[in-house]
Amino acid sequence: MLGNQPAPPPQRPPPAPNAWRWPVVVVLVTALGLAALLSALRGCRETPGDLLHAGGTEATRVLHAAGEEAGAALARFRQGTITKTFIESLPTFDRPEGGRLELVAVTVTETISRSDQLTTFWGRVDLGTTVAEIRVPATYRYYLYLHDDWKLDVNSNICIVHAPAIKAALPVAHDTALLEKKSQNGWARHNAAEHLAALEQDLTSILNSYADDPRHLADVREQCRRTVAEFVRDWLLREKQWRDDRFTAVQVYFPDEPTPGPVRGGEGR
Repeated sequence: MLGNQPAPPPQRPPPAPNAWRWPVVVVLVTALGLAALLSALRGCRETPGDLLHAGGTEATRVLHAAGEEAGAALARFRQGTITKTFIESLPTFDRPEGGRLELVAVTVTETISRSDQLTTFWGRVDLGTTVAEIRVPATYRYYLYLHDDWKLDVNSNICIVHAPAIKAALPVAHDTALLEKKSQNGWARHNAAEHLAALEQDLTSILNSYADDPRHLADVREQCRRTVAEFVRDWLLREKQWRDDRFTAVQVYFPDEPTPGPVRGGEGR
């Protein structure tokens, strides 16, 4: 009987020390990763609020600075300050009268004639009329001095400009290459050449008197007005004041023109 009993099962050998190395490493790495994740989550709970607070503070500061800048810019274009703002923007010049703003140039062919009638026997006998005539292209130029008196007013979204006086550039330029001369003696006269020479000698002074003639000024006044309006509009554009909520129109008046009454308090800026 004893000889027939089964042999006991073989026992497993104890695990070698190296067999536990990798499971332990995996557990440690997992634990460290979990700790790092928890720390990051805690940081996420705090960081957005801090960033939001810091960003809000910076945005408030920027908006406040922009508001102050816009308010200061707007104050420079209010009634009572806009004239000073405009004058300070004008360039400086060495000459006391300052630089010129060219307004318009107009070329006209002028016909200038002079006649001389001679009689005798107490006006009873006509010795004829001598006629001298010159035709010449003349260019009239008009300008104003930038450092003459300006005044700007504000009426709602309209910039009202009281501009300096229009001046004529003298002497008037004329093209002598295209000058035409004509003369005619009276039937008993022989002095046409003398009259023509005298007329040509006086040509510059005659054209200068034409330049200041009210009829010539009336012909160029509206073009001068448009030039001044464009000049002021360009200035408002550079200053970022030409827009729907600031200025959308410019009205120009010269010293010899009637101007609108004073701006009422409710209409100014």
